[in-house]
Amino acid sequence: MSPWMIAAALSAPASASGVLYGPDGYAELLALDGQAQVFGRVGVVEQSFRFEAPPGDWTFAASLPEGAAVAGLRFREGDGAWITAAPGEAVDPADTPDGAPGELLPGQVFTAALPTTAGEAVEVALSWQQLLPAEAGALALTLPLDDGGVSPAAAVSLVFEVTGLDEVLEASLSVGGDVALDGVSASATWTGAMSDADAVRLTWVEAAAPLGVTLLAYRPAEDPFTGALGGPGYALAVIQPGPLTDADRVEQLFTFVLDVSRSMVGAPLEAAVAAGSSWIDDLEAQDRFNVIPYASQPYPFRARATGATGEAAAEAGAFLDEQEAAGLSDPEEALVTALGLVDDTLLQRTFFGCSGTTRGEDGDAPPVEGAPIEQLDGAIQRVAPYVVLLADGGASTGETDLEAILEAVASANTAGASLFAVGVGEDVDRELLERLTAAHRGEVAFAEDADAVEAAVSSLQERIRDPLLVQPQVDVEGAYDAAPEALPDAGAGWELLVAFRYDEPGGAELLLTGVRGQEELALSDTLSLPEEDGRWPVVARAWAQLRVDDLDDRYLAGESVYDEIAELVEDYGVASEVVTLSFGGADASEDVGAMAYASSGCAVLSRVSPRSRSLWATLLLGLGVALLRRR
Repeated sequence: MSPWMIAAALSAPASASGVLYGPDGYAELLALDGQAQVFGRVGVVEQSFRFEAPPGDWTFAASLPEGAAVAGLRFREGDGAWITAAPGEAVDPADTPDGAPGELLPGQVFTAALPTTAGEAVEVALSWQQLLPAEAGALALTLPLDDGGVSPAAAVSLVFEVTGLDEVLEASLSVGGDVALDGVSASATWTGAMSDADAVRLTWVEAAAPLGVTLLAYRPAEDPFTGALGGPGYALAVIQPGPLTDADRVEQLFTFVLDVSRSMVGAPLEAAVAAGSSWIDDLEAQDRFNVIPYASQPYPFRARATGATGEAAAEAGAFLDEQEAAGLSDPEEALVTALGLVDDTLLQRTFFGCSGTTRGEDGDAPPVEGAPIEQLDGAIQRVAPYVVLLADGGASTGETDLEAILEAVASANTAGASLFAVGVGEDVDRELLERLTAAHRGEVAFAEDADAVEAAVSSLQERIRDPLLVQPQVDVEGAYDAAPEALPDAGAGWELLVAFRYDEPGGAELLLTGVRGQEELALSDTLSLPEEDGRWPVVARAWAQLRVDDLDDRYLAGESVYDEIAELVEDYGVASEVVTLSFGGADASEDVGAMAYASSGCAVLSRVSPRSRSLWATLLLGLGVALLRRR
């Protein structure tokens, strides 16, 4: 599955502010103060809720942005001593007022019991952590406010403070407010009432960070997730591809594979043709492209990819306009054909009008890595091969068995192309598209109908528009259980994640390899892995989610890894496509996981939905302190 963070692909599910409720109803929220501090790619949020709550058995419930993790939860009555919240039992939404928290609070819900005795105002202090990778060049932090309309008049005061890795070029709040820039920092404030907004989002853009890796590490004396004493550590590397320059951009070899079977008749085909034409027009002149419509058989635009000149793009647009929806759908033959033509282009097989060859003196073909094309003058042209499939269904003719299709496509992809997909409508074969893209370092976006095709295509187009780091690989001395197993390409403005475990603290060699521009990249440095650092448990949760994503794909491919997935889901509270947990008293179909949190080893329950590859794009994972950057 794709491990990158694609903000453009889809938005995160809704999240909400906190509520305090008891058997007879909700406590009135008097005020909410929030302070968010961001250091580079690390975000720390502190929220203070003040409720009017008579003596009784109360429960605090809140939901956070998808993937955020609780770092601490305390409460006090009046000016009394702070009390760390005890673990709370998950509750049946039917037993709570208006269905809270299951219905009132969307997103990632957790609860904690807060019994009161003094009859004074109750203050709840909630802290949570996020990692904020750059997505399409922008960073963002969202503070949720929606409490389901329980206390619309509650006063809200929010403060944002950002210290970037590089100069902050611009910043804005989603609800207006005061924003100030000062070199590498930005600050913003907002005051209002709870009913004024569902959330307040600060978005900012920094100058592109230099090529390098930011390391976030976590090794507690006692692991709050597994209970292990002196166990292995966790580390999360954020790969930054660097600023975009003509010399560093890798040229694209782009192939658009379009379903033109009869189910695409009308608006779906019209929207798909428009999207394909727009994508081709967006390519750089030095890029290469091909178009392959298909029904029961493929109809390539060219036998080999052609340069993305204005004339060729116009001819491709006219070719797409001529397509009519008819016949059945054979995606297996279409993809195998597309990948074969990619390979033929790279190997320059019978490429009429071509001035180059890839055959060396010994007759061997060039290596697949970096997809080089060797010209007759000896120059090497390196390209990033991308195949994008747009379809509204599955296979209705030819090979229809899912596993056979996956095997055929894998065998045909000798060039190591990244495979992306856009699924249109309710009848699309989601499993086919998800497994195809997961197996080939790609991503899938779904459009509910023809009107949503343009947005779905744009989300993927933005992600791969300017490849800067192609076929990246990270190797760390002494690391194990690294995830994801295969990294996608990194485009301009996008950052990648790779997590791993380690046993031996101290210095460890990190090697980042790939293709950048027309050169092979080999960036190495020595990491400092801490012997003990228990501040950032979210790094562990990030590793577990990435690991489960990989294991889910392996399970769906037939490997016997169910028990390992189940253990990770239960210990770390992460989401899985194949393993779910149910909490007592609730409907057995609800998916939840146990989530440990940072203070006092307490545990809460976190509601999670089955994993969506597109939503992992927006997961916000956690904190770390060790910073490695190569300039």
